[in-house]
Amino acid sequence: MGAIDNVTDFITTTSWSDLPPAIQTKSVSCLLDSFGATLVGARTKVAEIADTYAREHLKGDGATSLGSGAKVSATVRGLPDVDAVSDFVRALPAPVGQRRSAEKPS
Repeated sequence: MGAIDNVTDFITTTSWSDLPPAIQTKSVSCLLDSFGATLVGARTKVAEIADTYAREHLKGDGATSLGSGAKVSATVRGLPDVDAVSDFVRALPAPVGQRRSAEKPS
């Protein structure tokens, strides 16, 4: 089995409960950091330009833009998406969320 097969196997067969608690906590921290950066980035001039372009040229209902709340095509899934952030936060296991809020900032 090659490296790609090993990584693919790991991704497709590993469940959240297989990960040690320290890895779970770090994973949540990294994802929340990414979402925080996304939220901040959604308020920049570049994001405003991308949002305007998506609303004008990529109409649809597959994604919701953070910038305007407008529904746009799912082809812009790489742009900040309200639904993806909301789904992730709702899916966080309660104990991890509780541990996260109790952590001291680094």
